[in-house]
Amino acid sequence: MTSLSSADLTAAVDPGRLMRHVEEFARRIKLSGSVEERAWFRYLQAQLDEIG
Repeated sequence: MTSLSSADLTAAVDPGRLMRHVEEFARRIKLSGSVEERAWFRYLQAQLDEIG
């Protein structure tokens, strides 16, 4: 396992992609057990699957 410095991690962040995730997260009120919460978890799962 490779240990990255905070500078390496910061450099690896794509600001535009991060902002799109933040905007997606903020789009809905996510009450526990709600349709909106389920949609958010589906979005999150899809993003994690894409990363690998």
